[in-house]
Amino acid sequence: PLLLHCFSDRFRGEISYSQEEMDFTDLDVSETFSSLDFDAIWSFTDYPLRPYLLAGLGLTTYHDTEQYLEDDEGNLNGVSVQLGAGAIWEVVPQFELDAGLKIRGIGWQELESSYGGSDLQISTGLTQFSVTGRVFF
Repeated sequence: PLLLHCFSDRFRGEISYSQEEMDFTDLDVSETFSSLDFDAIWSFTDYPLRPYLLAGLGLTTYHDTEQYLEDDEGNLNGVSVQLGAGAIWEVVPQFELDAGLKIRGIGWQELESSYGGSDLQISTGLTQFSVTGRVFF
């Protein structure tokens, strides 16, 4: 996360930036998209091991998509909704481990295809599992 703000031991807001690379094996192509996410995390306990739920919104950019878009727009933009669950383990007061599952749904901007001239409305669904270490200063 770029910024982590704790409102209390049980509730925190988090701003994070991530970049994902997708490989399409049938086409031998690799594509990249990035997201700026704003998440709220609610944990159930104050103990060193804290299960949590996550909900959030994000701004997502699919890079270098000009071959799919009319007028060589370059990037495709979208809005994402995130839901997740996991557990945070406070190893020491300045360090914690986080293991979680996040489901992300992305609704991309409406676009006009360069192949057929019709408007397209597309969406992407992702499931991500992550293990993260956080150091607090």
